[in-house]
Formats: sequence, C-alpha cells, structure tokens
Amino acid sequence: TGLQPAGLSRGVLVLAAAVGGLGLLMWLAANWGEMSHLLRFGLLQCLVLVMAVGAWLRPRWRAPLGLLAFVATGGLFAFFGMTYQTGADPWQLFALWAVLTLPLAVAVRSDVLWAPWLLVAMVGISLWTHTQAGYQWWPHPGRAWPYAVQCLLAGLLVAAVNAGPVARVAGVGLWGQRTAMVLWCSTLC
Repeated sequence: TGLQPAGLSRGVLVLAAAVGGLGLLMWLAANWGEMSHLLRFGLLQCLVLVMAVGAWLRPRWRAPLGLLAFVATGGLFAFFGMTYQTGADPWQLFALWAVLTLPLAVAVRSDVLWAPWLLVAMVGISLWTHTQAGYQWWPHPGRAWPYAVQCLLAGLLVAAVNAGPVARVAGVGLWGQRTAMVLWCSTLC
C-alpha cells in the first residue's frame, strides 16, 4: 500500500541494472573463447565508461547506471586478474575495487550503490584477515592481531558511514548504514 509509482519505477530500474550488468558479465564469460583479449578488455572498459557517463548525464538514472558501472568495474578487475596472473591476493583486488569506486559511490549518493560498495569493502577486509592469519579462519595463539585489526577496520567503516556529516556529504542512507552494521556484526561473530 505504501508503494508509490515513482518508487516502483526506481526499483525496477535498479533491478534491471543489477540483472542487466550481471547478464552482460555472464555473456562475456560464456563467449570467452571466441573473443580476443583486446575485445574483452575493450567491452568491459566501454561498459564502465558508458555507464559512468550515463550516470553523470542522467540524474534520474544515476543510481541504476552507477550500479552498472560498479558491477562492470568488478568484472574488469576479475578479468584482469584471470588474464594476467599478477600474483595479487584476492583481498588486493577487492581493496582496489573499493578504493577506485569510492568516488563513484560518493557522486551517485544512493544506497543502491553504497550497500554493494560496503559489501565489497568488507569482503576485502575479511580476505586480508584470512591472508594475514595464515589462510585459516579460526584465531590461533599469537595470530590474534589480524582479527583485532579486522574488527577495528570494519568498525571504523561502520562509524564513517553512520557519522552524520559524513553520511550527509556522501549520501549514505539508512540501507547503507544497515548493511555496514550487519556486515560488522557478522565480522564480530
């Protein structure tokens, strides 16, 4: 009953962006063998660029197109990591994805982008902890420091998105704040 047509159309746009972006990445993966490296990189880079420019030019579609740009950026990093075995740990790719898309999340100013951005940042923190703890998830005597750092970093991220001035400037809303809190609680558990 409380659903307004404008809210419904925005929800459909966001859902279409998420499904469309993942569909494009799956299409690329399905046609992996038929394309050259240059074509794959070009398609992913064009997708990121077109979606980012579209989000900039079309305020009404900013959140869905920003989400598409965010997902495509992750696909670009995944493709780069698979094509060129750089030796980077997975946490480094997630950290780079979070750092490089932070300006996008601030510019879009929507929980549509903040919720997945927070998920990527928290996964990066968690994977860093896993690497520092010797690839074991349970704390061992003498190896408790990575878990303490993980809780501290995740807590700082939660505090940043829940701080009034930061949340207002960055556009973090209730769903972004809730996402951060749920992810932090799962980190603590």
